[in-house]
Amino acid sequence: MVRMVIIGEEAGKVMKIPGFEPAPALRSSLRGAGQMRNRAAHAYGTLDIELVCRTIEQNLPELKRLLNSI
Repeated sequence: MVRMVIIGEEAGKVMKIPGFEPAPALRSSLRGAGQMRNRAAHAYGTLDIELVCRTIEQNLPELKRLLNSI
């Protein structure tokens, strides 16, 4: 869980880099990681395990692929 929070935190920082205009797919992945981080770190409601699993399975691999291509 800690790693997911760290990934989400860093995704938020990447989105704030001046002049950084990510492709729509990357923007979506970064937002998904940030939303997951907020839910986990701040315990907004109950933890949505489906969101966590979807982020791990779909968004994070795509985020890694897109960041590696930069």
